[in-house]
Amino acid sequence: MERLYPAVIGQDEDGGVFGVVFPDFPGCVSVGDTLNEAIEMGAEALGLHLSGMLRDGDEIPEPTPLDRVRLEPGEEGFSIVPIPVDVPEDMPSARAD
Repeated sequence: MERLYPAVIGQDEDGGVFGVVFPDFPGCVSVGDTLNEAIEMGAEALGLHLSGMLRDGDEIPEPTPLDRVRLEPGEEGFSIVPIPVDVPEDMPSARAD
């Protein structure tokens, strides 16, 4: 089953790499030299993060709706982008508040 998790993506101050963070998964981060690469690498990082959580028996949060994601201070000009990830139908999940 595919889920769309929000990612916050922005370019560093020097116009270099693009960083990716996932508000639903603190600590799950990635970077890419281009916006497209950042999205691809972010999707890979999210998939690996979810695999680790499943292996550890952790509950997986439901995706936060895009319109409920708020940018943090310092993220002005960043974008909120949905990142697709495949998850097992029977995985344990917790409802995000």
